Amino acid sequence: MSGYLIPQQRMDKTGKLVTRHVLAAAPVASQKTVIPVPALTTAKPAQASKKKVSFKKPLAKQLETQNRRASLHSLKPDPEVLEALGITLEREFPIVSVVASDVEMYDMFAVVGTSNAVMMISSGKKTPEEAVELLESKGLGHLVVDRREMMDEAISRRINAWSFMQAPSKFDIDEFSCDPEQLLGAVRLEDSMSLPRWKTNGREDSYAHHVLNGDISYDDVMEMGISFLSNHGALGKTICGYLKDIHACKTDYDVDVLSHLASKCGNSGHMLDDAMGMVSEYGPDFMKEVKDMDFALRINREYRERPTSQRAAIIQYRQDGKWHLFDLGPKDIVKLFDNDIPVDTAKEMSEQKMSVDQIIAVHKEGIAKTVVSGWL
Repeated sequence: MSGYLIPQQRMDKTGKLVTRHVLAAAPVASQKTVIPVPALTTAKPAQASKKKVSFKKPLAKQLETQNRRASLHSLKPDPEVLEALGITLEREFPIVSVVASDVEMYDMFAVVGTSNAVMMISSGKKTPEEAVELLESKGLGHLVVDRREMMDEAISRRINAWSFMQAPSKFDIDEFSCDPEQLLGAVRLEDSMSLPRWKTNGREDSYAHHVLNGDISYDDVMEMGISFLSNHGALGKTICGYLKDIHACKTDYDVDVLSHLASKCGNSGHMLDDAMGMVSEYGPDFMKEVKDMDFALRINREYRERPTSQRAAIIQYRQDGKWHLFDLGPKDIVKLFDNDIPVDTAKEMSEQKMSVDQIIAVHKEGIAKTVVSGWL
């Protein structure tokens, strides 16, 4: 991969000084012997050096040359670049061939816009040096950019270069007006074909669109997981709405709580909305521990006249009963709860196939278990 570009004053063919953007040369070691300066006994502690950004090396797949094709209708190269390349659109077939690896494409994207880079590669200009030399020689130095770090990050995150090239057309954006992190995150998500997409006001919408706009956090999306979000595709628009609130710090819950509740609600948006509505009333910690969401929602809905603390206690009572009380509906659970039947007693007697009324009678009236076992 190429180094960073730096401006230098150089003489052109006419003898005029012009600015050229050239690759920074590696520093050459001095031949002179350097005599070390004696250290002072009260030397100040050394300043901590700035942490260098570390990028992953390209994968073998990213170094493989690929032959791909792009439509001129989806590209927006600068007219000056087409002129410099000697390309007349009216005479060109509307499809251009791009033979390059992902790394080669990102090297070009580091110094010039994606559409210009594609046109240059298709015309035989495959290196940053060639691209810069062409633009400088034609007086188009203003089209030279420096996005080396951004492109190294894209390679490190294994983002497909072709997908990055298609982003401006896909999202209908100016690639230079976007936040680099948001753009890379959006391209990464858009490249995942399993993530759900939906319509908002008749236009295509997705997690990628909202990451690009800065409405939601890429890290929050990845914390929930692409597989999880793909499996809950019907909840895409609903989950995205809650991720917006989390990103805007408007909530008292986090991604972990949202993930838990979404996992308990299947693919029912209404159920998830009801569950999320309970968070502000019951608290995120309580809702995160709920196992049977359908039961909790029914108790919350059917016993609204009771205090929140009592409804929470009933939900917890059923949960503490585990599978022993699984077959009992809300009315039976509430009946046991209202009669102060200890959970352990209810569990023990339910294993003996006793009805709710029998359990209450045994506990309240002190009927012997031997009699109960032969209940008439």
